[in-house]
Amino acid sequence: MGRTGTHEVGHWLNLNHIWGDDGTSCSGTDNVADTPNQADENYGTPAYPQASCSNTSDMFMNYMDYVDDAAMYMFSTGQASRMNALFASGGARAGLLTSVGGTAPGTGGGGTTPTPVTYCSSKGTSVSYEFIDYVKLGTIDRASGADAGYYNGTASSTSLAAGSSQTVSYSAGFTGSAYSEYFKVYIDYNQNGVFTDAGELVVNAAASNVATIRSSTFTVPATAKTGPTRARIVMSDNSATSSCGSYSYGETEDYTVNITGGSARAESAARLGGSATEYSVYPNPATDVLNVVIPSGREASAVSVKVYDVRGAEMKQARFDNGQLNVSQLAKGVYMLTIADGQQVSHQRFVKQ
Repeated sequence: MGRTGTHEVGHWLNLNHIWGDDGTSCSGTDNVADTPNQADENYGTPAYPQASCSNTSDMFMNYMDYVDDAAMYMFSTGQASRMNALFASGGARAGLLTSVGGTAPGTGGGGTTPTPVTYCSSKGTSVSYEFIDYVKLGTIDRASGADAGYYNGTASSTSLAAGSSQTVSYSAGFTGSAYSEYFKVYIDYNQNGVFTDAGELVVNAAASNVATIRSSTFTVPATAKTGPTRARIVMSDNSATSSCGSYSYGETEDYTVNITGGSARAESAARLGGSATEYSVYPNPATDVLNVVIPSGREASAVSVKVYDVRGAEMKQARFDNGQLNVSQLAKGVYMLTIADGQQVSHQRFVKQ
């Protein structure tokens, strides 16, 4: 880019063209006192002096003129002061001095460092005969075979609105004869790392030895915390099996759910490293789906998301719906998101794996 880049950065830092864009009338100004009045732009490599507007010479060597790279080499003292003023208290770009842009998530730099939430293990130990072969919750829809007693599906996620009624479907698979199986579904609504709080056992299905899909409904509490949390499905031949620990026959599967529109937003947002009024995205890097956490007081239906590659080209194949951005069709690389809701525009960077 050469000195063209320097020239454009000068514009970004509040500098005008040195000739004042007045069409040779000598009546314009670049709002800097120590640059001489100049009739028009200069090109090529002028010889000094190059006079116009009754001055001694144009300051054609200034980065804000149009001469060749070899002929430009300076900003004036007044231009430097004008640029620096942007970063003073109250200046239009003062926020850059405390920006965390370029800081990797979770490494500090202004936000609250998220405290990782860890969950107890849960696993069936006798895995040869029975297993979970189907789970559907929101956009999570997985049919499978045996997973050695435990399946970590937390890379898959779905959005659940606080206060909404939801249906979860599930079924048992068998390698031979069908056995009676109990199903329990847990969701950590307050994001504290346990499933034992009131209301977090959302399904407690009676035993059945029929290898067909069963469904249960539940209501997400209005007090559930906004943001990502864990859902756990436990299938066991023993009704006493809980959310944690090893048990004999059966299987456990874990998934991620993103609660939208809930309460207790501030703490949830802080755990993600931001504030209650900021947008955030996860997981980052993403493979198929990128979740957008919508701040308090914003309607999900009003949110629009656009994706751009590093060249600035819009990636229209990335589809946004109900708090989730489908990035499965994007090539691997770095992308920028522009999130708008009519009140706020947020820019986020993410990596597609």
